[in-house]
Amino acid sequence: MEIGTNRPDAMNHYGVAREASALYNLPLRPIESGLPGSHGSADFSVEIADQAGCARYTARIIRDVKIKPSPTDIAKRLMLVEQRPINNAADATNYTLWEMGKPTHVYDFDLLEGGQILVRRAFSGETLKTLDGIERKLTPEDWSSPMR
Repeated sequence: MEIGTNRPDAMNHYGVAREASALYNLPLRPIESGLPGSHGSADFSVEIADQAGCARYTARIIRDVKIKPSPTDIAKRLMLVEQRPINNAADATNYTLWEMGKPTHVYDFDLLEGGQILVRRAFSGETLKTLDGIERKLTPEDWSSPMR
């Protein structure tokens, strides 16, 4: 299967399944999240500073997560798509990206200053340390959702 760059909606496993479903007139089973834990909090909010650049950003709280290595089968699946397994939390976000094409992020709720995520463009010269350990310099063309 060849997917052109004009079809980012098909650049993931579910997107390929959706295309095959349409092509072969087969039913497409919806993805079920099955997220554990509780969610929601009156002390938590998401603020989008630029609605034109980001119309929607959702968040969910999952409590009592223990950070540890991912199960072997998940780590192997990520390595098949050339993703380096990091830990169960980070790997869940990469797995979701490859499964559904939806970028997700994970934050430690205890480190959210003021209990808020602020989604905004980066400030010129602002830096962000990425999961590969590299400190990257950002520009206003970059999006940032730093913990406030």
